[in-house]
Amino acid sequence: MPYTRRTLIASLVSLPLMGCQGESATVRFKVIALATVDGRPVESSSVMEVSYSKVTQSLIGNGGTTRLYGEALIFDLGGKGTVYILPIRRPPSGSIIYNIYEFNVLRTFGVKNSVGSLAPADFDTLRIAKGRRPYNVDNSQLPTFVAFADKGNPKRFTRSIPQS
Repeated sequence: MPYTRRTLIASLVSLPLMGCQGESATVRFKVIALATVDGRPVESSSVMEVSYSKVTQSLIGNGGTTRLYGEALIFDLGGKGTVYILPIRRPPSGSIIYNIYEFNVLRTFGVKNSVGSLAPADFDTLRIAKGRRPYNVDNSQLPTFVAFADKGNPKRFTRSIPQS
């Protein structure tokens, strides 16, 4: 296969970045939502994955990156409708959206450092993370819950369900 000028330039640009990544760890987890609907327990779940990487030799020194894979959890409440639990946090002002699982998975498994300050022991903790754990955060770190008036038009949601 012949190389084009674009392929050559992309290869040369990516070479300096290859030495910038340090340790990494990937955690696959299941988000489980529980509710009581008409006196009966209802459960729904979705599998997510987050990868953590240490960034070394960057322009600002050391740091970290994350990459989240997964979809919103679809929570069917029977005849009461459907709620979507998004992997983001949207504060009441709505002006900024935060990814939440990347930070909160760290807390759930007992890692106290932030993404940019992960130590080798933190990566070890993430690599061996197993088992069912309660979501270990306060109520300000819950994901966004939404319901849609028309599932065919996802840009128009009925409401963002308040978190308590």
